[in-house]
Amino acid sequence: MNEHAVTRLETAREKRVQFFDHRRRFIERHTEKGLIEGCLTSIARQEVPTLDALKAYWTNMNRMVVEFIEAVEDRQRGRTPDPELGGYMIVRKECVDSRTPSLTVLDLLARPILHERTAGSIVRKGRILGMLDPSGVAFIETHEGCGAEAAAHAFHTKGSTGTYDHHLIQILTSIPYAVAVEPDPNLRGRLNALTQAHHARMILERKAANGGGLVGYGNPVHAIMNMCLSGNDVVWVDRSPEHALVAVFRLNVQMFHQAAKDEGRTMTPQFATAIVMYDPYRLGRFNDPRLMFGALPNEMFPVTFKFRDIANPDVLLSSSAIGSVKYAGFHDTGHVEGVGGKKGNKLILIVDPDPNVRAAVRAKLLAQIETIKTQTRDGETIVPVHYDLETRRISFPEV
Repeated sequence: MNEHAVTRLETAREKRVQFFDHRRRFIERHTEKGLIEGCLTSIARQEVPTLDALKAYWTNMNRMVVEFIEAVEDRQRGRTPDPELGGYMIVRKECVDSRTPSLTVLDLLARPILHERTAGSIVRKGRILGMLDPSGVAFIETHEGCGAEAAAHAFHTKGSTGTYDHHLIQILTSIPYAVAVEPDPNLRGRLNALTQAHHARMILERKAANGGGLVGYGNPVHAIMNMCLSGNDVVWVDRSPEHALVAVFRLNVQMFHQAAKDEGRTMTPQFATAIVMYDPYRLGRFNDPRLMFGALPNEMFPVTFKFRDIANPDVLLSSSAIGSVKYAGFHDTGHVEGVGGKKGNKLILIVDPDPNVRAAVRAKLLAQIETIKTQTRDGETIVPVHYDLETRRISFPEV
């Protein structure tokens, strides 16, 4: 690493230290310190707080994040503008795992970034690639201990036996046989990152060949793997020289996990207080609720959807995204502690600026998926969350 890169990384480290210091001071001085610390203690023990406690906790932690963003903006150039579609400098395809944050709000302040999350980091239609600025870069991030990759391994090696519904099969078959049968989970994760990055490049090639324009064509697509269980590292999987931003992703992972460790958290098993459904295209510059809720690793299970035109009766919720939700909390009673299992809270948050969209998503979810309808007790544990694009604050309107 050259001298300029070292200096840049040290500056990034100082800024992130400032954020986590701000987080600690906010909690220490808050009038509801007891409630916040009570929730943090429960999460560290992998016990789910009550819904009322979670709402107060999330509202306070969101305020913490927004105050930090506003302080940075005041010191710099004023309010950071929302990017235009086609103007993102970084796009990322990630898994939904609750343990894998590798971006901070500082990254979203520094440059326009967009992401999508589906179990297994699978790339199917590649819509996000068309959001890139001509000078932008795409990253496909898999991770250590991926449940979707493990399920794909079982699916491909056991002759498709077991209980798989069509939503999950769409995910499992998007991880091809040659990758899924690899018995070493870490090698399987690296191979999946390379494969999904290849899928992304082929989507761009196909669009260009079919006269679909050159939006996203020619932008580099890189494969990385988040070592969230053993090394708190981000591994460069591509065979080309490592991109400079990966050092920042690596720093983010290390600092997030140190903060989680300081609060007594472990990363096994996977745990979440809630499944979060949202459309990042609709949330402006700060389009990651996990960051805007102030969550640390092993706390929230984020799944991205396409909410556009959801009020249209003919528009259905994404099958692969539904598969991710079902994996966490509902398939075989769910595979993620906290939200899943027989004692799981089955809590789903629908985050959006528009109440009509939130209502339509909730209605489609209950109409499309009988297991979710049943296990949420007709939607009792499906909670709408209002995200204000102007203030960046969250609130919990009455249903």
